[in-house]
Amino acid sequence: MTTFSFHKKHSINNFNIKIYISTLLKGRIMKIINKIFEGIKIEIDQNSYGGEYVKMEYDSRQIENGDIFVALKGENDDGHKYINSAIQRGARLIVVSQKIEVKDSGINIVRVENTRKILGRLAGNFYGNPEKKLKILGVTGTNGKTTTAYLLHKFLKNSAFIGSIGIKIGKKNYPPVNTTPESLDIIKYAKETLEGGGKYLILEVSSQGIDNFRIEGLRFTGAIFTNLSKEHLEYHKNMEEYYLVKERLFNQVKEDGIIVTSIENSYGRRLKERYKDAVTYGYDRGDYRGEIIDLKLDWMKARIEGVKGLSTIETSLIGDYNLLNILAATAMVEKLCEDNKGLPEKLKKLNFIEGRMQIIEERGIKAIVDYAHTEDALESVLKTLTKCNYKKLYTLISGTGERYSEKRPRLAEISEKYSDYTMVSSNSPRNEDPMEIALEVAAGFKNARYSTYDIEVDRIKAIRKLVAQAQSGDIILLTGKGHENYQEIKGEKKEYREIEVVKKALQ
Repeated sequence: MTTFSFHKKHSINNFNIKIYISTLLKGRIMKIINKIFEGIKIEIDQNSYGGEYVKMEYDSRQIENGDIFVALKGENDDGHKYINSAIQRGARLIVVSQKIEVKDSGINIVRVENTRKILGRLAGNFYGNPEKKLKILGVTGTNGKTTTAYLLHKFLKNSAFIGSIGIKIGKKNYPPVNTTPESLDIIKYAKETLEGGGKYLILEVSSQGIDNFRIEGLRFTGAIFTNLSKEHLEYHKNMEEYYLVKERLFNQVKEDGIIVTSIENSYGRRLKERYKDAVTYGYDRGDYRGEIIDLKLDWMKARIEGVKGLSTIETSLIGDYNLLNILAATAMVEKLCEDNKGLPEKLKKLNFIEGRMQIIEERGIKAIVDYAHTEDALESVLKTLTKCNYKKLYTLISGTGERYSEKRPRLAEISEKYSDYTMVSSNSPRNEDPMEIALEVAAGFKNARYSTYDIEVDRIKAIRKLVAQAQSGDIILLTGKGHENYQEIKGEKKEYREIEVVKKALQ
């Protein structure tokens, strides 16, 4: 409580006291606002609330009394529409990127140029900059992000993982929303990681995440580039733009940070040309190299070079593409000066990564659930399987609605090359007609007779049909869904879990 003492000879009326109190309040408000918005250019449109703030949210449904609400503009929605709802729920500071009018005079309104762009810095200021006290590692690329990032999480003690298969902090698991969450969420996860004694925060970094400023303001201790191939071109105009967005991640690596890149891809070699000190990896070239010695469906042995004190590994993560993922993660761990002696044992114990070559076996039939939804990923998985022992290989492929459509016929062309039989089905058609998508995919079959492929847009029925045809010794490869737990149809996400569907079909 503030007390006032006045000399007897001064005549102080109530009006002067009110002015004095108002001045003190304005000063307190400005002190709090300046601290939260440090380093951010702002315009204050209204300042009348002088209390403390509890937490920060961009979803008005999560607002409670005393919170800060940041109105974000998205591709399909605009947070400015929900300002009144946020105020009704108790928001006391509204951060906007456009002039607004509100009836409630007991709140503060601060305007910035772009709320999404400043959200990370704003959140960092508010929550005490936990991200600056952690070592942040980012992994980007078209394919291999999840596996490489998850390997880092398994290799590094006291690390948290944020990616497409979920968020893992200590013993807590949270469901994913996007591959790379909003910057505010990343800061909150960083705070939780730090409070739990964490040292590393490992992020899968998507091109959309970079382009939408979700990693804005973060400084990375290290970053890995896996590869780049045709994907997300419904979002990016062309491959050049796609690459340049990815490259922005490496601009945020600290001066003494670590950049690791594959040189099995022309874009990885281009990255190496720009960042001369980047560490490289590949099959037979680069600082870290590897070669598969022995391969089975659920196990492989590989020789690796460049890793101090480590020459061979055994793992359930099979295939040339997984060998590259292992090399990338191993290179980063070694360059971080972390002990790599336990890596072989950790690789042996790693059974599978959810939705990545996940095997379910029943009655001698091996069903494999894999996220492969790009041309390169599908071909990599199929190439690997052709090196394993089986009688027949059945493959399910599908085009995704409202996503890069030029790849659709290529999926059929690739499957036809390696599979004995292909089922074309549906994968989150969104607002497109699933049969039209399937027909676009099937147009890629060059030599196949209808007896070697089928179309069934009901994905559950498609899987049942494949299981009904398969015999002991056969492999059923189900691609495209992997870890995802939904089918998106006409704006509605319906629960769907591929693992459960195939388990039930095999029984």
